[in-house]
Amino acid sequence: MATAGHCVKCGIYRDSLHCDHIIPKVLGGSGESANIQHLCANCHQDKTREDQSAVTKALWQNPAFQAKQRAALTTPDYRAKVSAIRKAQWQDPKFRAKMSAKHKALWQDPVYRAKHTEILNAVRHKQFQDPLVREEWWVNKQAAKGKSPWTDPIYSAAWLAAFRDGERDYEWWHVRYQAEQKSEVA
Repeated sequence: MATAGHCVKCGIYRDSLHCDHIIPKVLGGSGESANIQHLCANCHQDKTREDQSAVTKALWQNPAFQAKQRAALTTPDYRAKVSAIRKAQWQDPKFRAKMSAKHKALWQDPVYRAKHTEILNAVRHKQFQDPLVREEWWVNKQAAKGKSPWTDPIYSAAWLAAFRDGERDYEWWHVRYQAEQKSEVA
């Protein structure tokens, strides 16, 4: 610390000033007097925060650093530790109530809702491109209604016929099933 004087950054007179490296040593700055400036405590704290942010950004520009950090975050031990922490958090009723209230509040924001609805719909659409996912969805939908499509002989026959003919396309055999079901009602 230097004696009293004016802060180089804000210009306010202070009884004590901090010595600050204009270019931080971590970024290649020297300890020479040309690289030293006198700042008040507030300005020094702000500059230190900015310097640390610059160092972090510089590190993340390095592909080797990125790979090392990502590798550390994907180890089984790290994942198990994070999983244990998350489980402990969600077992706490206060934490669950807090998160529930937070998500309810976020969901009230139309911009947030639109963004996340779009993301969820995109994920569902991508998943729904798989015929097996579509089939599972339809079977679960029928099960939710208290029906098992596999006990329905028309559904089973349509599915087996489609499978036998090499047609695993959901729409094809499901339309066939619906058509047979309508003809049976008529």
